[in-house]
Amino acid sequence: MSGTIPGYGQEEPTESSAVQSLTELMGPNPAKTEWTDAAGRAKVARPVVPLQSLEKVAQELTASPNNLARVGGRSLKIRLMTYRALKEKSK
Repeated sequence: MSGTIPGYGQEEPTESSAVQSLTELMGPNPAKTEWTDAAGRAKVARPVVPLQSLEKVAQELTASPNNLARVGGRSLKIRLMTYRALKEKSK
């Protein structure tokens, strides 16, 4: 089930929100390139939909030679863990 977690206002992470965060770090062209490359290495279909696939892309970003891509990957991993924890808590 997707959407915002009641009581927390935490929206489910999406490919779009992840790329937007990466864009804020790196700028539009490098962010799109890093995301596309990471999704390819993770062997996930685009658009990246399930949280498990987003996690795979985040893991690939953390292995990038680009420092900002690694920061973006770690940030996405934290966001995914936070979303899952709050979702579980709100059950």
